[in-house]
Amino acid sequence: MKTSIYLILIITLIYSSCRKDKTIIPDEDVNKPDFPEWVIYNKSNSNLTDNQINALSIDKNDVKWLGTANGLIRINAESWDSFNSANSLLPSNNIRAITVTDQGMVWVGTDKGIASYNGQKWSVFNSGNSVLASNSITCITYDQKNGRVWVGTDEGIVRIDKDGQWTLIYLTDLVISLTSDREGNLWAGMFNPFSFTGKIKQYKDGKWTSFILPDIGFPSAWPYSIASDLNNNLIAVLSGTAVKTLIRFDGKSWQEVQGPTDAYGLKSLLIEGSVLWVGGTSLSVFGSAQTKSISMPGVSSGILSMAKDKYGRKWLGTLNDGLVVYTPK
Repeated sequence: MKTSIYLILIITLIYSSCRKDKTIIPDEDVNKPDFPEWVIYNKSNSNLTDNQINALSIDKNDVKWLGTANGLIRINAESWDSFNSANSLLPSNNIRAITVTDQGMVWVGTDKGIASYNGQKWSVFNSGNSVLASNSITCITYDQKNGRVWVGTDEGIVRIDKDGQWTLIYLTDLVISLTSDREGNLWAGMFNPFSFTGKIKQYKDGKWTSFILPDIGFPSAWPYSIASDLNNNLIAVLSGTAVKTLIRFDGKSWQEVQGPTDAYGLKSLLIEGSVLWVGGTSLSVFGSAQTKSISMPGVSSGILSMAKDKYGRKWLGTLNDGLVVYTPK
């Protein structure tokens, strides 16, 4: 019952074989003067299996991994590879989260458990064969410093160490975002749907430190996306009934980061050096109230996920308009 309630709330509040096809990604030479600023891929003009892109991850070889509402897509050079529960061991086609380790292991979170893929072999984990308390995977992050993976669910967090050891850290709140900072500490964005209270927690040296969002001035706010910047400050995207903002924690206090006044529906975050890209109903750069949101031509739905490739292009996963590739001019 608890899981069902959480799933309903999420839906309400936020919107080994494979098939290979020739890609329609533009020429990789982004220095060409005619390289398009905007490229949009959807089911009608590409090999996307669904126009809802929930998760995006780009590995160190510039391979793009897309988690859609109907399967997993890999874009590698000139091929699109599609993975689903029929042609792979994926436990579900509803992909919610993706991360790729430095060793190239892909971790894929679904609504029916989590799968790992090393390029040849799939492994599947759920509450029946692992310490997972719930099969409803909400988010995943990779701790590069310690070489471990953190998995968020609606009933706790699981740590997967590089030696293969799994540890369950039970929590009572819904985990909706995770990140590991530069010191290897875990940060979690959480929400309690019964008290309608958002929280951000830090897990350091086996102990939790909690920051209750209403207590720092942000009631009824969901911490949809979190990440650490170059100075190891924690950055969080908040959205809610009366909140749409970006906040920063410098280790001592929280400060609101100025951004465009026309930025709405904030859901995703991408940190590029000192630039804070925020995805919502449009694409925005936060850091000044003088900046304007960037409209995406032909796109009317919000940005759920973002990643940057080796050329600096922004890959944007939308709620129902497919995949958008933005090359800033």
